[in-house]
Amino acid sequence: MAASLPPELIAHVLGALAPARLLASRALCASLRIIAECDSLWRPHCEARWRPARDDAELLAPPPRAR
Repeated sequence: MAASLPPELIAHVLGALAPARLLASRALCASLRIIAECDSLWRPHCEARWRPARDDAELLAPPPRAR
């Protein structure tokens, strides 16, 4: 099934999945496993999960320079 579609189209569809569904899609076939393991599909989920909150980001920012 997946072999008849362009990998870019499959990646686009997989990109709409929640992390648990994306992980489960790896078990369907070898070609889906390869595509589902692409960093570009996981990056948004990782950034959403581990991105510092705005207040935390402000705490981590360097102090303003004195004039």
